[in-house]
Amino acid sequence: MGPVFVSVAALTPVKEHSILLAAAKLVEAQFPLAQYLLVGEGPLESELQQQAERLGLTRAIRFLGRQADVRPYLAAADFGCSLREAKEVPIPSSNTWAMGLPSIVPISPPTANWSAASCSPPAT
Repeated sequence: MGPVFVSVAALTPVKEHSILLAAAKLVEAQFPLAQYLLVGEGPLESELQQQAERLGLTRAIRFLGRQADVRPYLAAADFGCSLREAKEVPIPSSNTWAMGLPSIVPISPPTANWSAASCSPPAT
């Protein structure tokens, strides 16, 4: 079994799920059994499903729709993904940190660099 990535976010342009799917294709070379759980719904669902099909990732990408309780999906994952550039800590990253998951988040500008880091939320 490969690593499991989770994204909990609306399927809208600002959330940049298309970048996650493109990255999944690159990751496939090293981790062919990687799984991606996309928790959320939105206007791009059909387009993202078509992108996953074009990339040959229909086995790896699971579109799970809106979920009342996202904790089981976070608990099943090895990494959380928050692709939206944010000025402060992205909310999905806070959720993944709360579950103890390493998070993949953008570094500004949003498509120039990406970082995977295991860290804790900022101290308050």
